[in-house]
Amino acid sequence: MCAAQPSWREQGLPAFDVGPDGFPRPGQVIRHFRQTKLKADGKPWTQRDLALVLDKQELAMREMELRDTGLNDISRRRFLAHLFDIPPLLLGLATLPSPSSKRVQGTPAPKVLIVSEQIDLEEVRDQLTGFWTQNNGASQDVLMTLDFTLKRLYERYPTIASYERLEVVTALCELHIHAANLLRDRGKFSKSLEHLNKTKDLNTLLKEDELLADVLYRRG
Repeated sequence: MCAAQPSWREQGLPAFDVGPDGFPRPGQVIRHFRQTKLKADGKPWTQRDLALVLDKQELAMREMELRDTGLNDISRRRFLAHLFDIPPLLLGLATLPSPSSKRVQGTPAPKVLIVSEQIDLEEVRDQLTGFWTQNNGASQDVLMTLDFTLKRLYERYPTIASYERLEVVTALCELHIHAANLLRDRGKFSKSLEHLNKTKDLNTLLKEDELLADVLYRRG
């Protein structure tokens, strides 16, 4: 990754230190967005929360944020960008947007899959099946709902009981695969691959050989 030093402040982004690759120092970026991101209980994420998600020691999270340790892995950067809603540009995952590009305002909030306090994976499956049978998978609302539900599950992960975490990761993988299938059918292959790559990243927690094989097959 290489880019000329961009002006983050002109893009409305914090003035992070610039790393040797021309992008912001990734550890600083992650620290900033971790501290501003709120969990489902309304409290900001801590280094301990992030350590639990990544299955690492809390000391490793301090090293990551202070010295960029462990951030050469693009898959980890993608995962953290999705988890904390970090603009891909800040982690070296995208180029600077065109100055003429503007965010669409006033977009209505999507309907949300009902995800109870106790995650009911069968309920999620039933609702997804309902979307397919009622809309033939063609409604834009399906993708908006999937994206919104993914964010809710990512936010909830650090606050749930340890025995529920694998179930939530399983739900995340299934939702990412559903989104990948929808995007593939619409010819949006790069976006589809992004969801499949996230599934592959999450499988580092599940360690399911069959799931990995399925993701690699779909990517092919």
